[in-house]
Amino acid sequence: MYVCICEAVSEKDILDLVGAGASTAHEVMEKTRAGTRCGSCRATVMSLVEGDGPVSTEGADSAPSCGVRRLRMLRSASSAA
Repeated sequence: MYVCICEAVSEKDILDLVGAGASTAHEVMEKTRAGTRCGSCRATVMSLVEGDGPVSTEGADSAPSCGVRRLRMLRSASSAA
């Protein structure tokens, strides 16, 4: 699952960095650039780094984040083409 659509950073990318020794969300954000554009994924990045596990996106349709809206726009554009 992508955590940061803006920078194409997956949950696996973040967990791999944590496994390799990254101990703060700031470190992960510096290395991946996740959370540095629209910022809607910062809470998810922090949650993954702090060991809270993946954050569910179930029910996110009611108030999608910027990254979710961008993904929907990209999907719509590719299916229309």
